[in-house]
Amino acid sequence: MTDLAYYLTFGRMPTLGLDAWQSIYRSYAADGATRIVLWTGGGFRSRRFPITWQYNREHRNIEQDFLGDLIDYGHTLGIKTLLGFVPYDYDGINQFPLEQPRLRAIGADGNYLESQGIHCWGYALNPALAESRRLVLDYVRELYRDFYPQADGILIESSDLKLGSGSGDYFSLEYDLIKELSEDYWSDHPDGELIIYPHYFRSDRGQAHPYDPRWQLVFTSHSADLEPGLIDRASYSYYADYSIMVGDPERVRGSCRLVSAQGISCYFPPFEFFTYRPPQADMREPHLIGRPLRPFGFEHLSRHDNPYDDPLVAVNRHAVRAFLADPDLALDEFIAGLGPGLLGPAARPSDVDDLLTLHRLYFRSKSYFSAGPAADPRMLHHRLREGSIGPDELAWIAGQLAGLPDLRSRLAASPEPAAVALAARADDVLSAWSQPDRDFLHAHLG
Repeated sequence: MTDLAYYLTFGRMPTLGLDAWQSIYRSYAADGATRIVLWTGGGFRSRRFPITWQYNREHRNIEQDFLGDLIDYGHTLGIKTLLGFVPYDYDGINQFPLEQPRLRAIGADGNYLESQGIHCWGYALNPALAESRRLVLDYVRELYRDFYPQADGILIESSDLKLGSGSGDYFSLEYDLIKELSEDYWSDHPDGELIIYPHYFRSDRGQAHPYDPRWQLVFTSHSADLEPGLIDRASYSYYADYSIMVGDPERVRGSCRLVSAQGISCYFPPFEFFTYRPPQADMREPHLIGRPLRPFGFEHLSRHDNPYDDPLVAVNRHAVRAFLADPDLALDEFIAGLGPGLLGPAARPSDVDDLLTLHRLYFRSKSYFSAGPAADPRMLHHRLREGSIGPDELAWIAGQLAGLPDLRSRLAASPEPAAVALAARADDVLSAWSQPDRDFLHAHLG
């Protein structure tokens, strides 16, 4: 059976303390996860480089430094915790050029790259400069040597920005940093796991660097395509896509079938949520600027507690468990098990149907930050502005909204308390749609 790991950007979840994180780890253990990668840049109180966390100084781990205790707790559950970062860019590291502007990365046109980020806005470091490399190495060494030596490994996530064109052969520069950091890390942690991207070994990208079999390789749906030869070569392989975060059970099943068919060792989906206040239009969603984000974009979920037991979130948790165990499981069989498995023994088939309808309302066309446009009319306005939604989808939304009062009544009459509680989600959607929003929707339908 394929292993399961989850990926989260720890620094972008500032409102959760140790108790909430321990509860989250228990949910991961229930899913059968063996590894959790916590992307840690900007999420710890570096003593050498305080500039890296000033933007995030209200993060609970910055205030209380509980991550070591969480790693230890994970070990009692049989979960390994790996730390993550991106060389030369993103959270924490992209703050260095604020103090040292000469270290900013340069683009193909000879100009400095623009400010960018998610939560942590700053500037990429120039990977061709020795001082940039030294800062990254010193910062990450502090993370795994001084702060969290009990962590089980590191994910070195290759940048998805086009840094190479203005700074030489970027992947070769990144590879050199990875090699130096790996030798240093393994000198202290000989059994530690190091996950890297396959870019450095792909002949189609002009890369043919030596592969150390101690490295594990991660393939992704967005930046590192599956390549059978490299999968076979890897000592351990991961595949990451966004099915569990923004998809439905059928899409999750497709991902589980893919990793099984390709011989991937571990399915590795991001299953993260965010609770920070976006300082800018992160991922081009201007309606979120300055608003405290809610887990998965669902307004009914607390910013301070474990959100994974919520039924809408738990649908895909049940899906990944079921389809990793049996990728050929029929969708109807999975749905038949959702009633007793998720809602409770008194759940009726209609309760499961209504749960899945609500799941579609919240997840269909959702973003990483917001519920889908059927559940959140702000997303409808956003999708229309960016030209990513059409009349067929608007007609579907209108039809779903028309059916919600009946759905709510059915759930409220259920003998299963968990189904009755779901009626509140229908109320939430109906309340979110003001009359001007409804008029706006129908104006597009004629």
